[in-house]
Amino acid sequence: MQESDRRDMTPRTDLMQFLQCLPDEGERFTRALEAFSHRRSPADWNELVAIASYHGVLSVLDWRSLPDDIEIPREVRDAAQQRLAVQYVWHGHLMSGLRTAVAALTDAGVLVCAVKGPVLAERLYPVPESRHCLDLDLLVEPGDFDRAAQVLIGAGYGTGDSATLDYLRQFSHHLEFSGTGLPPIELHFRTYAGFGAELPASVLLDRAQQFALNGALSVLTPSPEEEFVYLSVHAAGHSFIRLVWLYDLKLLVRRCPALNWDRVLSTAERFGVIGPVAYATRLLQLWLGVSLDDLPRSLQERSVRSKMADWLLDEVSTPQPKSMRDNFGGLLFTSLLCDRVTSGGWLLQHHMLRFTRRKLRQMAPAVLPERWSA
Repeated sequence: MQESDRRDMTPRTDLMQFLQCLPDEGERFTRALEAFSHRRSPADWNELVAIASYHGVLSVLDWRSLPDDIEIPREVRDAAQQRLAVQYVWHGHLMSGLRTAVAALTDAGVLVCAVKGPVLAERLYPVPESRHCLDLDLLVEPGDFDRAAQVLIGAGYGTGDSATLDYLRQFSHHLEFSGTGLPPIELHFRTYAGFGAELPASVLLDRAQQFALNGALSVLTPSPEEEFVYLSVHAAGHSFIRLVWLYDLKLLVRRCPALNWDRVLSTAERFGVIGPVAYATRLLQLWLGVSLDDLPRSLQERSVRSKMADWLLDEVSTPQPKSMRDNFGGLLFTSLLCDRVTSGGWLLQHHMLRFTRRKLRQMAPAVLPERWSA
């Protein structure tokens, strides 16, 4: 292999190649791992494990059943097995917490929709425990939010300070709840807020479908088209920093081969998020090799600002220490994916002003109002 080719094959590009094979092309995955093992050192294996862990897909790369003649270091195999064992336990903890929360909310007359998280894993992943999840995401009607919050508080959860809560209720889409020994919950009152747009709870709730948890207990889950829009804007809103979010989309398309792309487009168009959804479909094809037939033209066309976002993509989607440069790069990237120039401009000025207010509040907490700390 030429040195230039070796430089092009970074651990992340190798990881993308593996994810292109999974979950259905096991033989191709085996061949890709064989090629990797022949040209990589133990240090490369360790870096692959680290980056796969960061991207939330280490357990998707289940190496336990691969042939022994593939020279995977024992510590790599052990790391995958240990991670999957931990995720089995954590997945069970999340599902138990989900059943408890949904039962309590249902008893209080609150309609609940589960988004992302372990329920997505149960529906889309061949091995649900292999989908790395940190918390539970529950969406409720805005009119039910205060009652739902009180139910969670009564179950032992707490949430943030009042200044932050007021800001998040106005500009964000969820509040975080946590409690000792309880799985963290993000309680959503909107589907999404970002890219200068607002997707109300009705985007996911109107066509949601029941998913059985156990016995008579069930929870709502999004319909495929609206879920595709939501997962796309969520991934784009985080600058595609983790590949697991694109892999979720791959598995959604795999599960729903007859996905109605016209509905995807009309939903994105209606709520002003064509830019991030189109960008996600492009990366889904480019990075994970997903074939998307019958994509509407509006999801294939590239705007000037979308092409400008390409200049930032490598930097903003690569893990790096938190810094002002990193924060501004991510903000500029998302502003370029806004459907309207005015939306991108509002997003930039809003967050820059917020950053300035918070810094000033830190410098003079006794003089400036508490709300500036949000």
